Amino acid sequence: MLADLQGQIERITYTNEENGYTIAKVKVYGRRDLVTVVGNFMAPMPGEVLKMQGEWANHPQYGEQFRVVHYKSLVPASVSGIEKYLGSGLIKGIGPVMAKRIVKKFEKETLDIIEQEVEKLTEVDGIGRKRIEMIKKAWADQKEIRQVMIFLQSHGVSSAYATKIFKTYGNESSRWFKRILTAWPRIFLASASSPLTELPKSWGLPKSQNSERKQASSMSSINLPMKAMSIILSNPS
Repeated sequence: MLADLQGQIERITYTNEENGYTIAKVKVYGRRDLVTVVGNFMAPMPGEVLKMQGEWANHPQYGEQFRVVHYKSLVPASVSGIEKYLGSGLIKGIGPVMAKRIVKKFEKETLDIIEQEVEKLTEVDGIGRKRIEMIKKAWADQKEIRQVMIFLQSHGVSSAYATKIFKTYGNESSRWFKRILTAWPRIFLASASSPLTELPKSWGLPKSQNSERKQASSMSSINLPMKAMSIILSNPS
């Protein structure tokens, strides 16, 4: 059974831009020491709050770690968390100095201002029309990433697969994945060794027949989502 853990990223120890594999130090309420979290994340940033499911493990060299299977990214609620979140490089046009100015002006309402009334940022010294447009675009991109990751993981896709899918298909990930669920269910009737065999219930797919499972098992289970999407892309109708 997967364990639950929620905390705020304090720092990124390592991240692989290609597949999202990340080692991060996370502050968890009730724990004095930072928790080492390991998993695949889309554009993780200090200050970001993660609601995670995974397993505790003990690394022979690095000690206790939390290995993430699924996660949901939440925006920080505290003023210090918001400042760290904005100043981490998450949004092009806002660095640590500008983040401090913005948060000093709007405090806990900062993220709501960016989301709903971004024009108000002109009240902050150093923010003009050009920077407003940069912030709007960057915030929309981050919102899209969060929505796609939530959608994929709500259908039982692990954070590792979800990251790989988003890295490949970007903002089109949800669209193509929906087509897979409706038009190509047999693609996912994989062998028992594939982690995807646990997903048909949540996807509403029919139970596999022996012949279908045997045929599907010949596909590489590791790259199953990628193969499915490749078939979809080559058959756009």
